[in-house]
Amino acid sequence: MLGDGQATVAQELREFLTWPGAWTICIWNHGDRLAAHIHSPGGTKLSIVIAEELSSYPVIDAAVYRDGQIYIISLPGESFVGPLALPEVVAHKLGNRVVPILREIEMSRDNMSLLPPKKPSPPAD
Repeated sequence: MLGDGQATVAQELREFLTWPGAWTICIWNHGDRLAAHIHSPGGTKLSIVIAEELSSYPVIDAAVYRDGQIYIISLPGESFVGPLALPEVVAHKLGNRVVPILREIEMSRDNMSLLPPKKPSPPAD
């Protein structure tokens, strides 16, 4: 799982960890490890282990992070949302449920066109 070079989040789920024009941070319990999955507006993804042995931190309620807690930071619209339970975000994105605060972000002027242009990639050697 984490830290051994293998994928930490199933590819099918990655799309639910992103939000157009926003940074997302998902804090998620993976067994006895706590990880942060960070996605940038440009598509860069980063996963880091916050705690290797979650049981060593009795002040952290592992159950809170079992299904993931997500934060959305949208700079163009100066919006901050979170924590939201990841299953709620997934249900909203699938159209199975409307999460009012996410709907507000969708209806606001938060979109990729408000971001500055992405820097071009350097030429390959």
